[in-house]
Amino acid sequence: MPHHNKSTNLCITAITFIIIVVIISCSKNSDKPAPPGSNNPGGITDTTGTRDRKVQVSCKLVDNAGYPLPELYVKIASSGSVPGDFQAESDSSGLISTDIYINTSYILKVYGAKDCISPIFTKSFSTTTKDTSLGNLTITGVTMARVTGTVVDCNNNPVTSGYIVMQRDTKDHQYKLSSAGTFNFSTSLCDVASSAMIIIVGQDLATIQTGYPMSVNVSAGGNNVGNLKACFDRSTDLQFLSYIVDDTIYRSYIAPANTISQSVNPTGNYMYISGGAGITFFAYGIAEGSSQKLQEFISPEVSGSIGPLELPVNVRITEYGAIGGYISGNFTGQVQQHFDNSPPRKVTCSFRVKRSE
Repeated sequence: MPHHNKSTNLCITAITFIIIVVIISCSKNSDKPAPPGSNNPGGITDTTGTRDRKVQVSCKLVDNAGYPLPELYVKIASSGSVPGDFQAESDSSGLISTDIYINTSYILKVYGAKDCISPIFTKSFSTTTKDTSLGNLTITGVTMARVTGTVVDCNNNPVTSGYIVMQRDTKDHQYKLSSAGTFNFSTSLCDVASSAMIIIVGQDLATIQTGYPMSVNVSAGGNNVGNLKACFDRSTDLQFLSYIVDDTIYRSYIAPANTISQSVNPTGNYMYISGGAGITFFAYGIAEGSSQKLQEFISPEVSGSIGPLELPVNVRITEYGAIGGYISGNFTGQVQQHFDNSPPRKVTCSFRVKRSE
């Protein structure tokens, strides 16, 4: 089985890319000693300085009814002499979890979005030498923009099985469509007078089609965007890589928010598609309408490659332009994980990427 260093590197890149539940940015200069006045807990000799010792702080952001508030932006700033700001974003359960310095006073501020100036919630707290849980924090006054619409296929029929993808602040959020092809999701804003630019993309799982991204400026209250097509034509510059694992786990990467690349090995026998996941397939006599044997699929959910299964998995090439043009394809089949000898995983995948080689 051929192995390509791009594919190996991609496995690490893909894992880093997908796990975006919490984003942490630390301002740290560990070669400086702790500033005068730093607390030293009794019985503990801090030889590296306060700024080199951390504990975990966690909390859940919820509304008045106790429901989680995802995608809220949080800043945790020192209120004392130890510098250093920490940033995070609440995940789908409202959870915030990050490492900060011991024996330090902090101010936690919650914002409706990353670019907001004024916080909607503020809380002071201090750390010790142990992990700190702030419990549930009830956040009021969150301004929401509700986005509704319908995803249709190439024939303008409602997509009965699919997703709407929202891109905001370079992150993707997926929402499942109803059986009538409708979607209804909300995203937070800074305040009632503000708005936010988001990108939405319709995706049809039945035909493995991804539509062209639509930019929408949403404001407080309801925002109906009408029909959105999960269909593309060859005149667009759309690039994407979407896949489903075991009919349950769904991921999509759409350029230019995420980088997707194409390359071939020196002999020209294998082609590589990279972007959030890695695909390797044969390239013998590759052309539009051809079927190429899948050699490898790697993603954060599938830690292996195609194995000696009874039936080969074929990648159907549906578009094959010249260099600078686009290659599109899709496949469905069983992928054998070779690291832990676990059962094969069913993978359905489609892609479109600009050819560089």
